[in-house]
Amino acid sequence: RMYETKKEGALKTLTKKEAKVAEIDKVLEEEIMPALEKLRKERAAYMEWSSQNATLERLRRFCAAYQFVQAEREQEACAEGIEE
Repeated sequence: RMYETKKEGALKTLTKKEAKVAEIDKVLEEEIMPALEKLRKERAAYMEWSSQNATLERLRRFCAAYQFVQAEREQEACAEGIEE
């Protein structure tokens, strides 16, 4: 009789635990996983933006350097023209 009582108690506990696990799985599936996927997409978009922004800044510096060199060449050409 004692064995059956403990068995019934264990089965009730097991049933409660399984219900709790099912509830946690449901919350995980319905709320946490979509939020996690959204965050992953946002992170990927940010990483792409960051990479493109770094490329843009590098190209802007390159253009500024090119314009500086062109201005120096024009200045030298003007200086040579004045000396002649």
